[in-house]
Amino acid sequence: MTDLTHGIINLNGYDIGPETTLHEMFEAFPKAKRIGNGKEYLLLTQMGLLQNENGVFVGRFSFRNEALLDWELSPACVEYPKGNDSAMERRMQREFCESWLKSHLGEPDIRIDNESIYYQDWGTVSVSTPKDPQNGSEISASYKRAH
Repeated sequence: MTDLTHGIINLNGYDIGPETTLHEMFEAFPKAKRIGNGKEYLLLTQMGLLQNENGVFVGRFSFRNEALLDWELSPACVEYPKGNDSAMERRMQREFCESWLKSHLGEPDIRIDNESIYYQDWGTVSVSTPKDPQNGSEISASYKRAH
């Protein structure tokens, strides 16, 4: 179950959190694709959509060696009214992301421009809306790690 107070998201019935390793992700999502080399790996979900109790997403997970550094979730199934425009789609996507995070963490600690930020003991989670009109809102998290 998703528990963002501890940095855990549940996708397709699999808990992903600060202790999740790259190896475990490939076991849970065997069709995922590794991109990058050396110390940085990006794990993109190529198997389709990721689901949890509140929504359907496309995900990206970033690792250094085996340690999960961060993730991004973009809503995949937001229903738009007929005759909508891209500005309305972006606004509805933003509202979906805000609602999803609010249901797990309450009100954000801070709002800056196009971003709502939540500070947790395990790291930071936020909703951001890129200025580029081709991209929609996304939920992203970064885990605190010793360097």
